[in-house]
Amino acid sequence: MSSTAAGAASLAAAAVDKPWRRQAAVVCGCGSKADVATLGNLCVDIVLDVPCLPPSNPAAKLKFLRHLESCPPDESAWEAGGICNFTIAAARLGLECVTIGHIGSEPFGKFLSRILDKEGVDVARISADVTSDFDGSTLVCWVLVDPEHQHAFCSRFDFNKAPVLDKMHKLPPKAESVIQNSKALHFNGFAFDELLPSAILSAVDCAHAAGNAVFFDPGPRGESLFRQDRSTLERILTLSDVLLLTADEVVT
Repeated sequence: MSSTAAGAASLAAAAVDKPWRRQAAVVCGCGSKADVATLGNLCVDIVLDVPCLPPSNPAAKLKFLRHLESCPPDESAWEAGGICNFTIAAARLGLECVTIGHIGSEPFGKFLSRILDKEGVDVARISADVTSDFDGSTLVCWVLVDPEHQHAFCSRFDFNKAPVLDKMHKLPPKAESVIQNSKALHFNGFAFDELLPSAILSAVDCAHAAGNAVFFDPGPRGESLFRQDRSTLERILTLSDVLLLTADEVVT
């Protein structure tokens, strides 16, 4: 688990002023008050040693990805990734956590559901319509490491022209209820690969209206988001109580 995720979870713990001991109840989005709700970027990481990193050419990189997907390694190489790093760290610190997002029903989705359940994290699922660009499966990110210990990330989101849930302009009522019944909302820039900016803004507005703390980690997507939808990003930044930024991200 990354130190960044653990540090962010510690900040969240301080923000919600939670005693450092897990309660027996698990949030189910039906009235219980969660400490932290996370949004989007539910992902399985597959860590794999490769003889060389994928090419930068998009067509060649896509071919490389298709080859990886055709013969995935067993579960020993799988990890809960993305926003799960923060959510699991927060749960281990004693916070009651619920995560909002899409998980498929294929083996990767079953693996991720099992890990989150084991860690005491409830999942409020957002359904996704199957389209020509998306088959409804769980997001998988390939973490590729070459013999020189250089690494690269590769996923289908590298090639998507639009967010996966591009018909969802606003979060469904169940998801909004989960946010309202939480003390804090945490999300990162990769959520924009799944959700339209308007849907993410609706989540932030919902949290803000309920008086909940908002944590936003723009990450590597921050710079491109600023170019694509500056007004929405500025609104989200304004409503965020805590921004998680690297030194380079502050400058850019």
